[in-house]
Amino acid sequence: MPGLILTGYPAAGKTTVSKVLRERALQQPTIEDVVIINEESACPDWTKEECYATSLAEKKTRAALKAAFDRAIATSNKKTLVVLDSLNYIKGFRYELHCLSKAAGERHGILWILNQASVVEEWNDDRPQDVKERESYSREQLHELILRYEPPDDRNRWDKPMFSVDVAPTSRNVLDSKCDAVKRSVYNMHALEQSLAVGTTSDVASDTRPHVESGTTSAATAGTKQPTKSAFSRAKRKPTTTAVSPAIETVAVSNDINATTQEESSSKVASTSAEASPSKSLEEQLDDILKAFLSSEELRQGASTQQHVAASANVLSEIDAITTRLVSAITTAQTLHTGGKLQVPLVQGRESTTTTSSYYAMSYPRMAGLPELRRLRRQYVQWVRTHPPDDTSEKGIAEAFIRYLEDQLRH
Repeated sequence: MPGLILTGYPAAGKTTVSKVLRERALQQPTIEDVVIINEESACPDWTKEECYATSLAEKKTRAALKAAFDRAIATSNKKTLVVLDSLNYIKGFRYELHCLSKAAGERHGILWILNQASVVEEWNDDRPQDVKERESYSREQLHELILRYEPPDDRNRWDKPMFSVDVAPTSRNVLDSKCDAVKRSVYNMHALEQSLAVGTTSDVASDTRPHVESGTTSAATAGTKQPTKSAFSRAKRKPTTTAVSPAIETVAVSNDINATTQEESSSKVASTSAEASPSKSLEEQLDDILKAFLSSEELRQGASTQQHVAASANVLSEIDAITTRLVSAITTAQTLHTGGKLQVPLVQGRESTTTTSSYYAMSYPRMAGLPELRRLRRQYVQWVRTHPPDDTSEKGIAEAFIRYLEDQLRH
């Protein structure tokens, strides 16, 4: 199943977005069911405050969420969308989820629910009484989780494709929520402000706290002296789909703005954002996100992490004997070689002298001595331990080894 990971501040509106996302996903022709995984389903005996009360409880919560996500995406139904509705604020945890999707060969994406910390506090305090005890956080715990939040970065392979939906009030700019998330986080390790193009917003300019990045100087404090761009800001990145929201029910849509120069004023950035981002509803924005996500490529597991089936001892013994015989046969055939291809016997015994199908016409681009053939045979036997041939008959093993030699002797 394709997996979509929601991330954002606690009480930022992720659950509301996930419910709307389920309704819009079921209207897609390629989606028949939507599975939403959250703390309530993974840890039914705990409240959200208890799930993150201590480091041990948080570790158990993440383990339960990861196990539920792994079980969901491991099924064979390709028409079911898995939505992980949780904080997912640790980049290492998002990497583990990416590896699970990669092992299953499924699509994987990040949906960043943006909001302001002040709005999050109000929404957390104003929850209805019937759900407040179950889903709300204490004020101290809320501040700690916001401080520890590690914003996603689409330069990381486990954070892309990345989409963002801003559910902050209309008085804020689309870049302000990103700026606020980066500024509040203590994990801005890779010049994320430049990557998110938030270095030119009014919040950064008006921030009274000193904030100087390696090799750069703030334009607000250095007059006409312009900051030096880092390697990250010069790198080309794919645009990230974002959205601006007047409220949680009606969310505006915008494409992520790539800042061309850091000396642009905050008003110019705000006006550019307004011109490039026509207002859309939350439903329309999620439709665009689903269309882009479902058309993305499925992850493919690398050869280094694939589980290979080891060959049995009997097969390895046969391969060792057959390849040794073939090396001797090829050496003998070379001495009688008069041009064209070498006729190498695939099987040993009476059958090899009675049928022409028991011979293999081996292409021979160059002469190879006995030491080189023995070295190539050892390499092949070592490789075939984890990559046994599909046909383990004498003829199949011999053909596979000769094709390997043909490929190696071309270089």
